[in-house]
Amino acid sequence: MSKILVEYERISPTLDLTIDIINRFIDVYGGELTKKRIDEIRKSDFASNDVVLSIRGNSKGAYYVAKTAKKNGLFYCLLMDDDLFDTPPFYRYNGRIKYANKIAKISDAVIVFNRFVGDLCKERFGSRCIQLDTICDIDDIHIAKDDNKKLTKIVFAANIDHNLAFEKYITPVLKNVERKASTNIQFDFICVSPRTDTELMTVNYYTLMPMDKYRAFMKNGQYDLGIAIVEDNYFSNCKYINKFLEYTMNDVVGIFTNCSLYNHVIENGVNGFLTENTSDCWEETLLYAINNPKIVNQCLENAKYYLIQNHSPLKIIEGLSNDLPELVNYKAHVIEVKGVWKIRFSFLAFLFIEKCCQAFHHLMKGGIYELYQKLIQKIKNNRSYYDKKGAQK
Repeated sequence: MSKILVEYERISPTLDLTIDIINRFIDVYGGELTKKRIDEIRKSDFASNDVVLSIRGNSKGAYYVAKTAKKNGLFYCLLMDDDLFDTPPFYRYNGRIKYANKIAKISDAVIVFNRFVGDLCKERFGSRCIQLDTICDIDDIHIAKDDNKKLTKIVFAANIDHNLAFEKYITPVLKNVERKASTNIQFDFICVSPRTDTELMTVNYYTLMPMDKYRAFMKNGQYDLGIAIVEDNYFSNCKYINKFLEYTMNDVVGIFTNCSLYNHVIENGVNGFLTENTSDCWEETLLYAINNPKIVNQCLENAKYYLIQNHSPLKIIEGLSNDLPELVNYKAHVIEVKGVWKIRFSFLAFLFIEKCCQAFHHLMKGGIYELYQKLIQKIKNNRSYYDKKGAQK
C-alpha cells in the first residue's frame, strides 16, 4: 500500500477536510499518512513515502518540494480548491500566481473540487485532473424545528474578503428586514466582520476556527439560516460548494447568490434559496425565508437527502480509488535525495518577501491604522484557531 506525504503551508479548513478524506481512504484501502508543513520536510520524508499530496501549493518552497519529489520518482499530486492560477488583485503578491502555474505544469495529477478549475488545468497544463467532493456524514434526515419560534438565528461564515459583498448588497437592507420580519433576529458572523447598521437585531462576531471546532459551534448554535453571498464572477464560480455542505450538515438552510457555483446544486425553495445580487432581492429572500419556517424545514430535509445521495463516504472513497489508484498501489524507489535544504530556505525567503509586500500595500492604501488593524485581526484569528476553549468573540 502507498505511503502518502501531505505537504501544506498553513493549517486551514481545506487541510482538515483533505486529511479527513485521506484517513478514511486509508481505513478502507490501507497505507500510511504523514502530514508535514513545507519547512518541516526532510530527506527522510522523501525516502520513506511514495506519494506527495500538496495542499494548495503556490510558493517557491512548494515548487522545490514538487521538483524534489519528481526527481526522486515519487508520484506528485497537487490539490487546488480555488483558481489560484489567475488570482484577482486583492491577493496582491504575484509570486503566488507564478509558482501555482509552475507547480501545476509538472504535477502528475491535479485534484480539483470545481469543474471550471479542472477545465482550466486541462487546457493550460494538459493535466490529468481528478474531481473530488467532500464527505458528508448525515445522521438523521428528519430534524424537528419549531415552526412558531420567536427568534430566527442567521449565520454568515466566510473569508474576510466577503465583507465587501455583504456590505454592498445586504447591509443597506438589514434595517428593513428587522422591521418587517415576523420574528426577532440574531445575526452571527464567523471570520467576517461586515458593518450591519442594525437597530433591533442581536449581532455577534466570532474569529476563525478549525474545522472540528467550527462544526461543533455550528451544531450548538442551532441556526435557522446561513448566508452564502459571493460576487458572480469567474473567480468566485471556481470555488467549491462548501457553504451548502457545511450549512446542511449542521441543520442550517442556506441563502445563496444565484450563480453557476450554486445554481447547479440549489433548487430555489426546494433545498435552499437562490437570490440575485441586488439589495432588493436579498431583502425579499431574507424576509421570505424568515417568515416561512415550514418551507425552510422542508428545504433542510431535501438538502440532507441530496448529501446522502451525492456525498456519502462510500461514494467519495470509491470514486477516489478509481480516479487515483496511485494512492493504493504506487511504489517509489528513492535512492538518494539531494538539495532538500533549498525547500526550507526558499519557503522562508518567499514568505518574508510576501509579508513585506503586503505590509507595504496596506500602508500605502490605508496608512498605519489599516496595517495595524490587519495585524491585530491576524493575531486574533491565529489565537482562536489554536485555542482549546471554543469559539472566540
